[in-house]
Amino acid sequence: MREAVKVNDTNFIATGFYEPVYSSFYNMDFKTDTSANLLNFQLHPNVIGIPSLIKSSDNNFVVASTIKEANNDKNIYLYKIDENLQFVPFDTNTYLYDSLCPESIQSGTIDLSDCLVWTGAEEIPSPEEYYNYIATIPISAFPNPAETEITLTFENTDHHTTMLLECFNIYGQQVHDEKIWKGQQETRVELHGWARGLYFVVVKSEGKVAGSCRFVRK
Repeated sequence: MREAVKVNDTNFIATGFYEPVYSSFYNMDFKTDTSANLLNFQLHPNVIGIPSLIKSSDNNFVVASTIKEANNDKNIYLYKIDENLQFVPFDTNTYLYDSLCPESIQSGTIDLSDCLVWTGAEEIPSPEEYYNYIATIPISAFPNPAETEITLTFENTDHHTTMLLECFNIYGQQVHDEKIWKGQQETRVELHGWARGLYFVVVKSEGKVAGSCRFVRK
């Protein structure tokens, strides 16, 4: 026996090795009681690694070991059994992933630095509202009015590519342009030589206007 896990007050599920002949062994699952009576067992002739056993949240049992394949290679062998040593599926739930999600599914740390902050259930947007929001690039300008330099901040740039920032005076003349990179959150624009007055800022994504704001150069 290698490991044993409690089923109830009288029975255990265990894993170990079965050795029919000297130096030839393979894995075995078995059920036993507190008096060490063998109640049931199951052999795995091609499974030869040291088995590891845990009890799952649904009161079944997961075993990890090593299997010897036909070409003599070894591979990880993972399976799930119930208390009667019968194989059961790992997960019977059906999951539907969002086909509109621009990023791949990841595990581990979730970055919340560029997410909407909700303080109540009534603030949670509908899917349509959410996708309409991330299709935009909201812009803020400060200080406003500005004198020598303006700082422009952006949102949602993680969801866009091929972005361009343009600034225009009140006559519609372009006075500044620069590329905005994916994930960029701000840029600073020097205003030396700019005439006093009102200016318009536009950010385009794939050639289409995604956000705008205006500021005053004093």
